[in-house]
Amino acid sequence: MTDFRLHARVQPQLWVNDHAMDSGNSIDFDAAPQMLKLAARHFAAIAEEIIIDNGHDYDDLAIDAGVVDEWLAKNSEATILVSIDSGDFIDWLERIGLTENEGLTMTEERLEEVRSRVVEEIAETGEVAAPTGSM
Repeated sequence: MTDFRLHARVQPQLWVNDHAMDSGNSIDFDAAPQMLKLAARHFAAIAEEIIIDNGHDYDDLAIDAGVVDEWLAKNSEATILVSIDSGDFIDWLERIGLTENEGLTMTEERLEEVRSRVVEEIAETGEVAAPTGSM
């Protein structure tokens, strides 16, 4: 069984004197479903940021996963910082059948192929990932 999860971490933060300050514990979540729902150009842009470690402009992954809704709703000064380790991301690309270059140059056709293969394997095994507690 292939583990299709993409380990990501979101750090809740608050704006204090125009600086984002960590607030509370970070939250681990699976960003794979959100990555696979993206348009190919957005997938490639996020892949580039993660692999090159040139930014953290992928807060939407945590927002779309629903892991920060309460935090953002209850704090008017709330923000978040999402991080994905580049090595973990490259390993995930390989697990879903992509090379690093394919991740960086993603096309809609190739992304649809990956989505279909992942959905097919999940349907066959009835499992999305490895047993709980192994992320």
